Amino acid sequence: MPPPTLPLSRADVNRAGKILATLGSALSETRKANAILEEWRLRHSLPLQTLRDIITGHLQALQPDAIVVHRLKREPSIVAKLRIQEGMDLARMQDLGGLRAVICDQARLQTLAGVFTASGFPHSLARSYDYIARPKPSGYRSLHLVHRYHNPAVPESHGLLVEIQLRTQIQHAWATALETVDAFRQSSLKSSQDPTDEWQDFFRLSGAALALLEDCPVNEQYAGRTSEDIFAETVRQMDLLLVPQKLRSYANAVRLITGADDANTCFLLELDITSGTVNYRSFPPDQLEQANKEYLVAEARAKESGALVVLAVAESPQKLREAYPNYFMETDRFVALLTEVKRRALTG
Repeated sequence: MPPPTLPLSRADVNRAGKILATLGSALSETRKANAILEEWRLRHSLPLQTLRDIITGHLQALQPDAIVVHRLKREPSIVAKLRIQEGMDLARMQDLGGLRAVICDQARLQTLAGVFTASGFPHSLARSYDYIARPKPSGYRSLHLVHRYHNPAVPESHGLLVEIQLRTQIQHAWATALETVDAFRQSSLKSSQDPTDEWQDFFRLSGAALALLEDCPVNEQYAGRTSEDIFAETVRQMDLLLVPQKLRSYANAVRLITGADDANTCFLLELDITSGTVNYRSFPPDQLEQANKEYLVAEARAKESGALVVLAVAESPQKLREAYPNYFMETDRFVALLTEVKRRALTG
């Protein structure tokens, strides 16, 4: 993590957040606020890496091939959250640093979660959100654990929050497909901003169908319906929207990462929705600071072009593709799951 260049207090951070959340702020104030935001965001790098190392260590025995990645929240997403969520303070935003692990099944997911929720874990559990037991209205499922990093020897990072997301492969496939559709349609299915959107209804319903495949609770609005009814309605909407065909066309529109040096672990990705292409640069571990600088430039460029930008860390290009397949439109797994739902609907 680069050394801090600004002596920041939480009051400074919150003032910067309020400036960025206010449309029409003076340019000089906005520039200073952006600098504070960027430094505050970078201070989450060490906590992220620490918790990633802990997860990776435990997965060696539990599931060595599990996908584990971490990333800092994108600057446009931070500002949007500050504007949308009234009263949100930048200093207490819990997902500036996010870590995701994708586990093959529910049993192993719960075993891993037990490591982070056990008494005596060095980084305290600040709060948790079980979206598997209680899915979001959109159909989203995952277990979110928010930990407070404990390291008094590094005061600039001590006490910062990191959000861990634990998902099964089925839950990850659903979320991937939704983000893929959002990217190409330039919609907001992820945040459920338009409940009348027919795609919103499809993903809500398909989320319930996939939950049944994992013996997990369905969304509250489907609690009184039979599994046969949920499977059949999912298939009806899938056929009406031509979901598999459209997802495959999105996948064919994007070229995949090829030829990246396997020694590089940091990847700057730009998804151009208009042309359907992915541009990327990869960096070795000792060039993370340079990668962060180029990330800021790419984010500024994306404000004009509408591209999606992410700075991701993974063990290899292949691990990156597995963890963030929405940037490469790899939705084959979701289509295969829909095929299984269709089979269940036909066989009863």
